[in-house]
Amino acid sequence: MVAYLGDVDKEFTDPGAVTVGVEHYWWHGGYNATTNANDIMLVRLRTDVIYTDNIGPLCLPQSARRLVDTATCMETGWGREQSPIQCCQRLELLVIVAGVVALLL
Repeated sequence: MVAYLGDVDKEFTDPGAVTVGVEHYWWHGGYNATTNANDIMLVRLRTDVIYTDNIGPLCLPQSARRLVDTATCMETGWGREQSPIQCCQRLELLVIVAGVVALLL
């Protein structure tokens, strides 16, 4: 398995893109292949990576930290594997406390 870093287009390799071997990976424990729920994976790369304008670290909160209501989170990806989307998409998401959602429903 390999990871493609700094590449945002499925059809063409972007200049400066890097391919790195994956040493180990962990699926989310609640991943569901039918619904794609919890479709996220953590990987350990075989080698260190040099940061560039297109490659940088991912910031994850500490496990004990709770996100506050109305915090903004970022999601990136291509969607489903069969998706016609060719470029990586970015979406900003607003965190809403579960109790607030229940009141809205």
